Amino acid sequence: MQNNRRYLAVLSVTLLIALSGTSCSRKAKTNRYLERANRYFQAEQYEKAEIEYLNVLRLDPQNPIAGGRLGMVCFEQGRLPAAYSLLCKAEQSQPDNLEVRLKLGLTYFNLTGLKEARDEAIYVLQKQPTNDEALLLLVEASATAKELDDTQQRLQNLASQLGNRAGFQLALGFLDLRRPDLTTAESEIKQALSLDPKSSAAHQVLGNLYLLRNDPKQAEQEFKTASDLAPLRSARRLRYADFKIQAGDVETAKGLLEEITQKAPDYIPAWARLATLAFDQKKYADCETVIKRVLAKDGVNHEMLLLSGRMRLAQGEAGGAPPVGSDQPSQRRYRLGDQFTDAVDQATATTGFGPPVAGGCASNPGKL
Repeated sequence: MQNNRRYLAVLSVTLLIALSGTSCSRKAKTNRYLERANRYFQAEQYEKAEIEYLNVLRLDPQNPIAGGRLGMVCFEQGRLPAAYSLLCKAEQSQPDNLEVRLKLGLTYFNLTGLKEARDEAIYVLQKQPTNDEALLLLVEASATAKELDDTQQRLQNLASQLGNRAGFQLALGFLDLRRPDLTTAESEIKQALSLDPKSSAAHQVLGNLYLLRNDPKQAEQEFKTASDLAPLRSARRLRYADFKIQAGDVETAKGLLEEITQKAPDYIPAWARLATLAFDQKKYADCETVIKRVLAKDGVNHEMLLLSGRMRLAQGEAGGAPPVGSDQPSQRRYRLGDQFTDAVDQATATTGFGPPVAGGCASNPGKL
């Protein structure tokens, strides 16, 4: 009996040591993955960062840093439904993480959730008035005259703190551009550029002003400068490509987009525009190749699902008279349309992702 007790005691101690060792090993492994992921994230190697953050979450599913950063990775790559889902969850666990809240606000804006985007901008500015991105988001997400007036009052309240900052002057100019008071806006935007000549955002806003004045030559110069100063994964680079497309210079636009995809192959919006260009030029094989590439990474990309449906319809229409005994063209087009609609519904239902226009996060501490 005494030997049995001694044996059980030794066994218990051995198990405790083993469990303790496993716990320490798991924690050490999690920390290694997280450290490596953060290095990749800072270096903008987002695909590698994603792999490491997923490794962290497999070991520690509730890890707030990995979840939030993974949402930011998806945002930077243009995978907005996934970014929304991850950032919303991260905000609920870290309501005071301003980086998460700003990226969520920008995600809301890109998914047309303007009220939610504005709420996030207001929350960030209450904690960090010098956040230039939040200032611009506040102006851009203000959709009504009442909201524009409220935004102006908020900016006036910050004037004593931020009056000499380029970001603040740009926010004032952007607000006046939206009213629109072009003369005042131009003065404020150029004041912002005098304070920060390399402000990509200021050059883009000035380009928009010149477009409103019907001056495409100066607008192009500003859009090009904004593009050159912007990061690779940036809407400002896409804006310049869009301008070239609208001006009829499709080949230059294509070259700009291909440069982005070569240097940042994970940036989905640039691929999406290349797919649209291929479709417009009736290069359906090229279009399909790009669509497959995008959907392999972002299976609920609504833009590419829609383009896929349009391409199938166009190919059905271009197929000529059907062989005897086959469906009539109108019936075939209808069925292809049904197939596309079903694909969108299935993708949205399967993932649970969708534009957060109406409700936002289930529990959003940023709502005011």
